[in-house]
Amino acid sequence: MQKKILALIMLSILLLTGCGGDEKVSTIIVEKDGSIRGYIVEEMNASHYDADELKESVTKDIAFYNDKYEEKAMELTKFQYEEGIVKAEIKYKDASFYELYNEEV
Repeated sequence: MQKKILALIMLSILLLTGCGGDEKVSTIIVEKDGSIRGYIVEEMNASHYDADELKESVTKDIAFYNDKYEEKAMELTKFQYEEGIVKAEIKYKDASFYELYNEEV
């Protein structure tokens, strides 16, 4: 079930773009160095999901992906849960890793 949620969260960042800052909607930013920052903002029903378990699931998924490509292709740089809203920031080494990861999810 958490894989499906993660997939939905990751797909949502494909739909919305914008500029950096404390994001209020899911956003993708291309940095000057070519890296990609994906800001994910999703409402979560706390009675169905545990924020710590979700963070652990995302962290494990990223570690698996990095092991697969034998480099730090992506990293979770921020994860916060407040008042039913999950905010996460994932940094991708470049657009090719962003594309590969999102095709796999």
